[in-house]
Amino acid sequence: MRSFATILLAAAVVALCHVSTSSAVPTNVPSPSTDPTNALPSAPPSPPSARTASGSNAPSISPSPKSGASSKSRKSKLIVESILTRTDSKTYTALVQYNDKAGFLKCTGDKEVFDNERVALTKIHAGDPSKYGISPRIKEAFVGLTAVLSPNKGSYCLVLERLDGWSLENYAALLGNPEKDAYLPSLFSQVINGIRYMNHLGLVHGDIKPENIMIKGTSFINKPVIVIVDFGMSQVVGESGMGYFYGGTMGYLAPEDVLDEQTDLYKRDTWMLGATLYASLAGLPPYNSIGVLESVERQGKNLFPPIETSKNAQLLALMNKMLVCSPAQRPKLSDLSDPLIEPYEKTISAALQQE
Repeated sequence: MRSFATILLAAAVVALCHVSTSSAVPTNVPSPSTDPTNALPSAPPSPPSARTASGSNAPSISPSPKSGASSKSRKSKLIVESILTRTDSKTYTALVQYNDKAGFLKCTGDKEVFDNERVALTKIHAGDPSKYGISPRIKEAFVGLTAVLSPNKGSYCLVLERLDGWSLENYAALLGNPEKDAYLPSLFSQVINGIRYMNHLGLVHGDIKPENIMIKGTSFINKPVIVIVDFGMSQVVGESGMGYFYGGTMGYLAPEDVLDEQTDLYKRDTWMLGATLYASLAGLPPYNSIGVLESVERQGKNLFPPIETSKNAQLLALMNKMLVCSPAQRPKLSDLSDPLIEPYEKTISAALQQE
């Protein structure tokens, strides 16, 4: 288990992929892997910063095929359009063209973070939702993994699909209180169904927050269509869900995170989603300091102020079901029963009909 300070630092670095900055193009962008086991089918969208593609002087990077690779594998091509964020030579994000399709390049020097995201997205898009009574369309709620690139000088990179849209943080800030009461139920129903699917696969997201839930650009009016992104803190936890948490973001951490012991990580996802709903309604998360979170854990009761701007009693009731201090009393999302939670197929169809 990593120290609390290390966890917060790692989360901050991962969050950089959602900030738009400029920087020189790295010279060590990895080549696309020619290993067919690393090539995954495309699926839905990715981070918001992908809206501002620019740059005509970015280099074209062609793969260096493995010995004996066929001529077809030599056709893969990665072109960097512009750098979005850059922490160092190993950790950066960029807008790219991958085999002539728009993509989002995400690189890190932390192999564990890279593996967490790679494994999670592989399992999500290779899984069979129908085995759990979930619509196959639930995969549309997750960013698509286009390619896994070969490591280069300690940098590990994924090519994700590019998404035009807004983060939930920005989307909620643009809504008035009546609009939040109207649109957030459908949005959170979609997210709950998505995280439920992950949990059925033995996965937890580990860093649920408004910045990691994207709203597709075409769905801004009426009912939103969501895409879940950023799986660097995800873990495979199996049926029990018990384990040490890997990371997270201050404001969305669960009360039990202050303890140095294994906890139910499925129920931790529940808390983080509840805190995300609270932040969407109130404009800030329920707790923003470790000291207050320690008091909440010690007292076993919430100390955050009630939300008085929402008139949607059902939405507030759903939030309170997720924000139960004791993990023993808090439900897993797979066990959460609420009238606002509708089948994914129903919510997505209703949203698409109103575009």
